[in-house]
Amino acid sequence: MDHLIPRVFIVVTLTLLSLVSLQISAEQADGENNQSMTLNLNKTDIRTLIETMSNITGKNFIVDPRVSGEVTVISSASVSPEEAYEIFVSVLRVHGYSIVPSGQALKVIPNMNAKQSGVPTVVERRVNDDVINRVVRIKHSQANQLIPILRPLLPQEAHLAAHPTSNTLLITDTASNINRILEIVSSLDIKQDSEIEIILLENTQASDLVNIIQQIQKKGSSQNEPFRNQNTFTADNRTNSIILNGSFQWRKDLKKLIFQLDRPTDKSD
Repeated sequence: MDHLIPRVFIVVTLTLLSLVSLQISAEQADGENNQSMTLNLNKTDIRTLIETMSNITGKNFIVDPRVSGEVTVISSASVSPEEAYEIFVSVLRVHGYSIVPSGQALKVIPNMNAKQSGVPTVVERRVNDDVINRVVRIKHSQANQLIPILRPLLPQEAHLAAHPTSNTLLITDTASNINRILEIVSSLDIKQDSEIEIILLENTQASDLVNIIQQIQKKGSSQNEPFRNQNTFTADNRTNSIILNGSFQWRKDLKKLIFQLDRPTDKSD
């Protein structure tokens, strides 16, 4: 009976590898000229990912026995094999591993100098608290310009990096936090000549103040020049701030209103 165990293990391993490889091959078949692919991995063994990347890139990897864990990568954007490799390197880095050249091969080894805030192995967490890697394609802005804006909105243990070549962001955090950041990114990544500004509130909850402003906007008064459709404002309750993305005059007018609303409550009564 014991001789069946190795056989079952091999079948399971090959099945996992096939699932990843088939998804990538399907993307390549749709556009042979572009050779694009979408990396979507759900709690995939990190060694399976390494083996798949070896098949894609033709690179030889020597994997340290200490390399282990599961990887989740969510991407809605197609990437080239070169971009996929850059994402792969970033995923290894946030898991605490490095790639080191060794002759004709590449070694995947633990990075002893890596930050302790690398992605931990998460066990028995709720789905919305799972730590995942997500690739976000930026359409209208420069990904690296969003880093200083988004980083203060993430917890210290989260990872945020830009890949300029593909104009993408790689975010490592809990799924719930990433969903919150994606809403902010969507409001910032718009096609217009505008600037981004963060307003910290002192006396009012950010989401409450945004609701008040939206109610004013719905009135549609012609004198409400700050509320043009091409300008956006978003609440971030974690930092209790409002993120503005719009023209100088629009931001100036809206900031004036925000400061008027964000006043201490009169407790004289």
